Amino acid sequence: MSLLITILEALDCILDNGDGWEEYVTLCVEALEAICGFIDKKDKSISLDILSKDIRLLREINLSEGMKKSVKNIIKQVIDDILYQARVIKAKKNRWRAVFLPYNASMWTSLVRVLLTKYEENEI
Repeated sequence: MSLLITILEALDCILDNGDGWEEYVTLCVEALEAICGFIDKKDKSISLDILSKDIRLLREINLSEGMKKSVKNIIKQVIDDILYQARVIKAKKNRWRAVFLPYNASMWTSLVRVLLTKYEENEI
């Protein structure tokens, strides 16, 4: 999570002043690739489509004079995407697990039936 924040700060710096943007963009791309690789190994359930798209966008950036406005829009979009992805990762990380302990036999039977159904549907 702290690496995502560092990437956001670097992209914000690019927006504030154009100096040294090539190095910042390269470092951001490398960091995003590292994050994608880590997430891919740890948790296959998190979609990396957004971050992959952002990596492509950052690689294609060209800060010529005529492109500055569109580059700023691209960087703002990448920042929004990273913030969204960070929220998804945090929500996934902080997911609660509930435990239900039935107090009579019919509840146990119902619970077992629900769990077996979910298991058969590959939702557990």
